[in-house]
Amino acid sequence: NNRACANLSLPLSTELLHLVNMLQKLYFVLFNLVSAAGWAWCWFIIVSHLHEFSDPNGPKNLWKELGVVLTNTQSLALLEVLHSLLGLTKSPFMQTALQVASRIGLVYG
Repeated sequence: NNRACANLSLPLSTELLHLVNMLQKLYFVLFNLVSAAGWAWCWFIIVSHLHEFSDPNGPKNLWKELGVVLTNTQSLALLEVLHSLLGLTKSPFMQTALQVASRIGLVYG
């Protein structure tokens, strides 16, 4: 009976939508946790090197330890552009892309 099939598909669609929403929330929680952990790690490295700022090699020593962590953490922001492009966030795409591009340029440039 076609009517029974139509009635069955509605709860499945609702359940699927609910599952997608739950997975999206889980993804954003994990994304934000990873990002926050990366920035916290950067902060820890900077603070642990504060005593070296009077040393002429201090900034070079800091960058040796901080560079990879900072670059990888900032690179996560590229996903923010994708989130905006896909409509997963309400952020305006061009504004997000320009902000992220400027920060990526500073880190890689």
